[in-house]
Amino acid sequence: MMNAGMVLSQLLKKNIDLFIPEIIMNDRDGLAEEIRFSENHFYGLRIRMNGDLNGNLLMMFSRENAANLAKELLGSETSPGEKLTEDAKSVLSEISNIVCSSVMNSISNKAKASVTPSVPEFLEGTFMQVLDVVKPERTKFLSMLTEFNHEGNDLLGVLLFLPDFDELLQLIPRF
Repeated sequence: MMNAGMVLSQLLKKNIDLFIPEIIMNDRDGLAEEIRFSENHFYGLRIRMNGDLNGNLLMMFSRENAANLAKELLGSETSPGEKLTEDAKSVLSEISNIVCSSVMNSISNKAKASVTPSVPEFLEGTFMQVLDVVKPERTKFLSMLTEFNHEGNDLLGVLLFLPDFDELLQLIPRF
């Protein structure tokens, strides 16, 4: 999983720290309490994982961080509060695709499973609104929370691994 941090570091030409994930069994509300600034507006990029293991990877950025990240990679200015352009959404989708594919490769290698990613789906809203689209079930689920930080403690984004609940019994013994 450290490859995901290296990929982001190379793309941004900045040091990106990847904090080793915390794996928690929680419900939606409990997970929202774990996320810094969860009441703020987020852009989420969901990549569905299909194959021997099924679930979702969800990479989330605050509105401000998404705009700054897109600006850095596109070399263009965006005004605060301005909607993301299609180019900015495309850049964020590609970053998520690269990082999530790296994470999926790590998971599939560790679990000795074949996994295929879907095309990233762009979502927006509060953390809970985005999570409701990705995991609408009202049950508990396992989540792997990973934070990407840069320039000290500035949170760049959050990556969640949300396996389908029925996959958990098969997944846990593989690790």
